[in-house]
Amino acid sequence: MIELNVNELRPDQALARTVYRPSGDVLLTVGFKLTEEVIAHLSEIGQSLFWIQEPGLEHIIPEEIMPDFLLGPAAEELRANAEHFRRVAKVPDNFDTKMVRPKELVCEPSRFSGSLNSSRLIKIARGLAKEFRRSKPPFLLHFTTPRSVANYPFQHAVDTAIVAAAIGRIFQFDEDDIENLVLGTMLMDIGMQLLPLNLTNKSDRMSFAEFSAIKEHPMFGFEILRNDSQIPLICAHIAFQHHERQDGGGYPRRLIGRNASPQKSELNDKRYIHRFAEIVSVADEYMMLAHAKPFQPQKSPLDAIKFLLRSAGTQLNSAIIDTLIPMIPVFSVGNRVQVIASSKHSLLGATAVISKTNPERQDRPEITLIYDAKGNWIEHEVYHLAQHPGIAIQQI
Repeated sequence: MIELNVNELRPDQALARTVYRPSGDVLLTVGFKLTEEVIAHLSEIGQSLFWIQEPGLEHIIPEEIMPDFLLGPAAEELRANAEHFRRVAKVPDNFDTKMVRPKELVCEPSRFSGSLNSSRLIKIARGLAKEFRRSKPPFLLHFTTPRSVANYPFQHAVDTAIVAAAIGRIFQFDEDDIENLVLGTMLMDIGMQLLPLNLTNKSDRMSFAEFSAIKEHPMFGFEILRNDSQIPLICAHIAFQHHERQDGGGYPRRLIGRNASPQKSELNDKRYIHRFAEIVSVADEYMMLAHAKPFQPQKSPLDAIKFLLRSAGTQLNSAIIDTLIPMIPVFSVGNRVQVIASSKHSLLGATAVISKTNPERQDRPEITLIYDAKGNWIEHEVYHLAQHPGIAIQQI
């Protein structure tokens, strides 16, 4: 199979993987043959990448740290909770610089009591944590769940929760800690639901007043979650602290970090960022780089790593970044690459796809040729680059 952008799809191509709606319901099944009308509809609803059946490429199977049929419904549950919460809170559609209503609401938590389906969210977080326990290190953070403008905030929260869980696993957190880390990360931005959509969805530069309002969302989230008797208090602190930074330059309380391994401590010094929030800060930053918002450019894996390294110590916990970087996939199955060096002249300039990653040597994956240097479809030869040191590739 091969991964194609919606603009590359052609009528009569057959799907190699089921396409799901954001709700987790099936939209199109494996084997469905595309038509011009269906392709146009997929483009309209914001679906962008699809796995297509292709003779000779049956050995290419997407790798994922967790099945998208679990991550998609989790994101949909978050979306449904957010919409219900906004209705209960009667959040206005448009931002007003004089708006103080969110602060009034968090001072009266009884007004949105029960607006979250907390038991359902806890069950989902527990299920994701349980599924993740089946995975064994070394982890590579492959995510294949589609993102659209409408579901991005919720899919981002769920995927970030999985990254946080992976970091927690490496640091040998116990099961309860992993579950709370997943739940707290899923709900880290719940405070955004007290802000108007035209503010939270704004794609251009914000005014000082608008950004000041956005910076209130950790406090809103803390108040919402700490007043929910079913949600562990640590989840409220994750929401409160995930924008704090190691050097004290974050918000809302300008806490500082220890830049140390996030292990349990008997001391509870309130000047410092909680270790869970330190993990979530790193996971959140990475996912925003690697899987950017629909209107923002996405960083390459190497650029994301460089950004994280520049942030280590001052912005983000350096010990956690050191733990995350080996899990960042340099290549993912389906990525297209070009052969830029080879002792075999016919390979130079050829286009290939990554058909299998290599966690032990990420720079030496398995590749499968698809086009020659002139763009002609060619026989799909497979090369295990760990066995072919003379072949060099670069991502297209």
